[in-house]
Amino acid sequence: MFQIDRSANRLRKLERTSFLEVGFREREHLQEWLATMPDALCEAMSEGEDGLLIIQKEFDGFDGTRERLDLLALDRAGQLVIIENKLDDSGRDVVWQALKYAAYCSSLKKAEIVGIFQQYLDRHGGGDAAGLICEFLGENTLDEVVLNDGTNQRVVFIAANFRREVTATVLWLREHQIDVRCIKVMPYKFGEELFIDLQQAIPTPEAADYMIRMAEKDSEEKSAKGAQKWSHQMRLEFWEQVLEALRSAGLERWQNITPSRDHWLNSGIGVSGVTLTLIFLRQEVRVEFQLNRSDRDENKWLFDRLAEDRERYEQSVGEELEWRRIDDKKVSMVVCKTPVQGYSKENWPEMIAWLVDHYRKMDQAFSEPVRGLAARMKPGGGR
Repeated sequence: MFQIDRSANRLRKLERTSFLEVGFREREHLQEWLATMPDALCEAMSEGEDGLLIIQKEFDGFDGTRERLDLLALDRAGQLVIIENKLDDSGRDVVWQALKYAAYCSSLKKAEIVGIFQQYLDRHGGGDAAGLICEFLGENTLDEVVLNDGTNQRVVFIAANFRREVTATVLWLREHQIDVRCIKVMPYKFGEELFIDLQQAIPTPEAADYMIRMAEKDSEEKSAKGAQKWSHQMRLEFWEQVLEALRSAGLERWQNITPSRDHWLNSGIGVSGVTLTLIFLRQEVRVEFQLNRSDRDENKWLFDRLAEDRERYEQSVGEELEWRRIDDKKVSMVVCKTPVQGYSKENWPEMIAWLVDHYRKMDQAFSEPVRGLAARMKPGGGR
């Protein structure tokens, strides 16, 4: 690694050093750097945009053993990532050690993962684990989030030098479609300044791209044979039946809406950013009147005007409703819901009838008042 001397138009070589020489330790330093700046590791793995969410360090929650893994993270696919740091030398047993950790972690359930992350947050400044995981994965609720699915746990080794027995084993594991990576972390110094450089050694960026393309090709071939995600297929089939029922009930807004693999379907009411949304989850179905205009204050104003007459609206719908102002977000909503066993198809006729009936009631109760309130927000509308 070199520094550019602009004035002399020359390169100055940075001196390669070791962590031992400059007095850095694995847990006190490297582990802390990566825990607080996981983007450094993501950049080395060409995952800068995808990112990692560190959910625990020094994790020892394994039954019957006192072993601890260095860092535990989630990736954007909801898979666990086991990260092992070894500073100047990888040692001989790091692969065996990490594979044990991956095996231990493979049985962790969603609730356990959320609990592990909550413990980490409680020790490091607080926060809501479930909310942060949803935000990281781009989901609104944990109900439909899949964490630690199957046997796709990833392993990342970090060291300045990897022994041959380690690299040979890592390459063999990768050939057998286990996502294992070696990241070289190299310390440098220039005068009193210290630097580290992280580079992915296995696979090389070129090889990683090739392997990803091959995996995608294999995935496409499997998809062509009908291997779709069960939950997506389930939702698609459910929404097809719901849309048929809505159209049969004469609800014209749904005539041009197509079924989706998502857990929700939207219909507008004629006011920008305001929708009546149907939600299909494993344990409940909902009709939501969502206020999601671009201006947060407009959403809160509309919500507050509706909430002033809350009792009348609930009498009109014939149900107790959930009034969610959600002060820390732009959206506000009024929710009508019922518990179900949603993935049991024998329950679908009753669920669909409930959705059609309560969509109609929510529409009749809220749509016209909100159109009137929205008109008052226009210039000269008298808000």
